[in-house]
Amino acid sequence: MVHICEIGKTQPVRTFAGHEDEVNLIRFTSDKSLLASCSDDRTVRIWNITVWKEEGPDAPAVIPAGTVDKACQCVLRGHTREISSMAWCPNGETNTQQHVLAT
Repeated sequence: MVHICEIGKTQPVRTFAGHEDEVNLIRFTSDKSLLASCSDDRTVRIWNITVWKEEGPDAPAVIPAGTVDKACQCVLRGHTREISSMAWCPNGETNTQQHVLAT
């Protein structure tokens, strides 16, 4: 799981669940619109922070099991071993929302 916490609060304000093994690293895009998490389950998950913020303060902090988390934009598969490093890469375009991730 990935927990988003607010300093001074005792509980996470949002938890992103979906990985089936240990999460090794998280990285935000420079504009803070996306969060990538990589795991020993050999996947990378891309979480849309904008969707989470649009859910508002009344949205559940943890999405119940069996429910689709709208914030999970995609799951990247293909690695044959655990993923322990990743980075968002500049794409050279200043007026685009396209993001590139290296794992």
